[in-house]
Amino acid sequence: MSGGSISLGIVDDHQVLLDGLGAWIRAQADDIEVAVACPSWAGLLANPRYPVDVVLLDLELGDALPPAVKIATLLLAGVTTVVVSTYAEPALVRECISAGALGFVELVEEVQSQFGVTVQDVEITEENFGSIDAIDSFVERKRRAA
Repeated sequence: MSGGSISLGIVDDHQVLLDGLGAWIRAQADDIEVAVACPSWAGLLANPRYPVDVVLLDLELGDALPPAVKIATLLLAGVTTVVVSTYAEPALVRECISAGALGFVELVEEVQSQFGVTVQDVEITEENFGSIDAIDSFVERKRRAA
């Protein structure tokens, strides 16, 4: 973190989410700079602004590299990772947290016109991460509500 602001990277293969989430974050927090917004893992690593302080990493980029490997790579570079997805199996979320991700954010599929994206934060703490049922039941509730 430099100069009191947090540098943020967003990696998602959907341009509407890159644009909308970036705009929403810029509007919400003066102390967060969206330094990198790119559609691929390789694009993040090749960006001259990398490493950043925090990366929002889409779980489904369509490449062959498992999210846990990406998270471990980011961790080695000193980057905090939060994984994001519109849909994720509980086992994959647990694997990402075990690999070092700080948390999981579910991106709701409906797009708000004002922000371009709706974000619901799911906090995974030591207490509820220890309970497989906590994650499983959250995902099930979301599936039923859809």
